[in-house]
Amino acid sequence: MYIGGNFTSITGSNGTSYSRMRWAALNALDGNVTLADCSFSDVVYSIALVPNYPNYLAVGGSFASVSNTARANLAMINPATGTLWSYDYGINGVVYSIAMPITGTYAQMLIAGGFTSVNGTTRNRLAMFNQWFSPSSLTSFNPNLNGSVRDIVYDESNKTLYATGEFTSAGEGAAITYRNYAAAFLTSTSVPIAWNPNLNNYGYCISIDPDYVYIGGNFSAVSGGSYTRYYAAAFSKSTGGIYANFRPDLNNAVNAISAGSVTLDNVMIGGAFSGFKSSVRKNLACIALAKTYLLYSWNPDVNGPVFSLDLGFNRLYVGGSFTMVNGGTARINAAAF
Repeated sequence: MYIGGNFTSITGSNGTSYSRMRWAALNALDGNVTLADCSFSDVVYSIALVPNYPNYLAVGGSFASVSNTARANLAMINPATGTLWSYDYGINGVVYSIAMPITGTYAQMLIAGGFTSVNGTTRNRLAMFNQWFSPSSLTSFNPNLNGSVRDIVYDESNKTLYATGEFTSAGEGAAITYRNYAAAFLTSTSVPIAWNPNLNNYGYCISIDPDYVYIGGNFSAVSGGSYTRYYAAAFSKSTGGIYANFRPDLNNAVNAISAGSVTLDNVMIGGAFSGFKSSVRKNLACIALAKTYLLYSWNPDVNGPVFSLDLGFNRLYVGGSFTMVNGGTARINAAAF
């Protein structure tokens, strides 16, 4: 398991502490720190393992160097050792999110963030490499968004890229298409498709299941103000229409959202909230899909904001800025349930 952030040290479950500059590798089952070590000069926001190539891990953030080698905002490392690979993608601004569509022999790589240039070529906040290992394989995909993209997810079933963030339009001049804080694209064209949730404020996170797209953020209304939705909402993958049954009505921002698989049958939500409808839920909650999106009784009681979620090994891994879970169990900034 790999974690990133703004930390400078980490202590494993066995009590052994290590200096780790904003990236670390852990044993996902016992929580102990591995010997892999790679130092980033500033915050790491996103991590993506290259499909079918376990020795390659893409790392995005706001850093300028990796292990004392110049590497701006996007790097490829060997997660087993922490060794930096030679690929230099030339990103001039922060990378918040990475997606790896599988097409043919090699995965493509999509990146999202606040950048405006890739390898000296204008790419405003979204860019795509035809081959993950080739910085020169930058494609013509260029939606030209006017604000940062905070999160993306690529749906293999319909070959669609869904994005959310701080933007309100794509394109420029006479070709501008307005999309408030969420949009979807076919990567063969830079023009947004008709899918349009039309949020009234920023989106921070996005996730999908077979039918719906889930967005969390700092909004209070969607569909151009037609529906009230506090900080989280779900939309049809095909039409962008609101899914009426999904209405958590939280009382503060959602920073992370993870739609469960058919077997997990839930949606996990993390953020800075303390209430879910009329129930108390501090910063982390689980919604049961099979029960028309009702809140599970599960209450992890996290005492600070949650920024990231990941499901694996029958566990939920959580990262954030907290010191306790379950009302009194010490967990510093990371926990598993």
